[in-house]
Amino acid sequence: MIPVFDTTALAKLVEDLDLYVALDFLTTFSALLAGRIERIEQAYQDHDEEEITTALLSLQASAAMVGAAQLEASATRALGQQPTRAKHSGALIRRLEGQADVFRETIATLPIAAVPATYEATG
Repeated sequence: MIPVFDTTALAKLVEDLDLYVALDFLTTFSALLAGRIERIEQAYQDHDEEEITTALLSLQASAAMVGAAQLEASATRALGQQPTRAKHSGALIRRLEGQADVFRETIATLPIAAVPATYEATG
C-alpha cells in the first residue's frame, strides 16, 4: 500500500534546501492542492491534452518533493493513460480530492510546529 505521506521525501527536501524553506514548500503545496486539482479537472472538461499533461506533471513533481506519495502515484497513473479520456476523469478527480484531504489531515497531525524550535536548539 502506498503511504499518504512519505517522510523520507520531506527529509530529503530539508537536506537539499533548509528546514524553513522545506516547511514553507510543504505548507504552500498543501494550500494549493485544491487549485491544482481544479486545474486538472478544467483541463479534462476542456479536452485540452497539453494542459492535462502539464497540470498532472506539476502535481506529480511537487507531490514527489513533499512526500505526498498517493497523490504522486495517482498523477503518475493518470499520465500513463490517454489524457483526453474524459470518462475516467471524474473518478480521477474524486480520487485526487480524497487523497488531498487525507494528506492535509495527515500533515496537520505532524509536530511541525515544534520542529523549528528543535532545529534552532540543535541546528
